Amino acid sequence: MLFRTTHAFAALMLISSAFALALPSPEPEAKPVEIYVEGENFIEFAQIQCENARHGLKPICPHLNKTADNGCIRYVKGFDVTGVVTEVDLTFPEINDACDCIQACLNRPTTCAAWVYKFSTSESVLSGHRTCTLYSQFNLPAEVVIEIDVTNPNNSNINAQELVANGNNPQNGATVAQAFMDVNLNSTADKDAVSGAVWQLSTGVAIC
Repeated sequence: MLFRTTHAFAALMLISSAFALALPSPEPEAKPVEIYVEGENFIEFAQIQCENARHGLKPICPHLNKTADNGCIRYVKGFDVTGVVTEVDLTFPEINDACDCIQACLNRPTTCAAWVYKFSTSESVLSGHRTCTLYSQFNLPAEVVIEIDVTNPNNSNINAQELVANGNNPQNGATVAQAFMDVNLNSTADKDAVSGAVWQLSTGVAIC
């Protein structure tokens, strides 16, 4: 009787081991991710998925016309990611904030692809009002230089006169410039300067 009991117990242990091997190991629990949004507390996401999860900078300007995301999520704070090619300079009171600047770009769907809202001159610093500049490209990499033949009729909507007057032809690539808010525009970082992109989609809306 003792032999049979021992034999049965051994068989039960063998079956239990087989079940343990067959059962899938539990997936590791997703660790919370903390993302810092400037001026706010940490935002904790219990799970981050590779689909449409938004994190990082919060959307801005939800009231903007014809934006697919109800505002803009593709922007940079404290740096100027814009390039040159075309240049439109707008100032206060036409432009009161970054949202006005983005809207000005949206209002020019055939020529504007990048915008920056920052102090661009010592006069703007003294006035306390940032300026808005619209461009049709982004910052060129450091070892890329573009020179435009401003007399060639194939080059349209390039604001040739302004390009030449501002010394932006040829256009020299560089690292993305930091924005400043001191009169000399070279020492006091401006963390509230904003720049970004606008892409006009074939569906008639824009993403920014």
